[in-house]
Amino acid sequence: MIDNTLTWESHIEMIIWKLSVVCFAVRAITAFVWLDTLKMVYNFYFHVVINYGITLGEIPHIVIVFSIYK
Repeated sequence: MIDNTLTWESHIEMIIWKLSVVCFAVRAITAFVWLDTLKMVYNFYFHVVINYGITLGEIPHIVIVFSIYK
């Protein structure tokens, strides 16, 4: 996703939103499921968004994206 100014901001904002939702879901189910289940949730959602949605490079917002998963 690229906005009308040809920057990555809208794309990064969308990724941050998706990752925030996944982090909330993982935190919400942590007390109720096994560690293996949490790993599956991570692999199916968080890891997929990171791999598909981001091309690593000189993107100033990359620090924000990776700080979500703390």
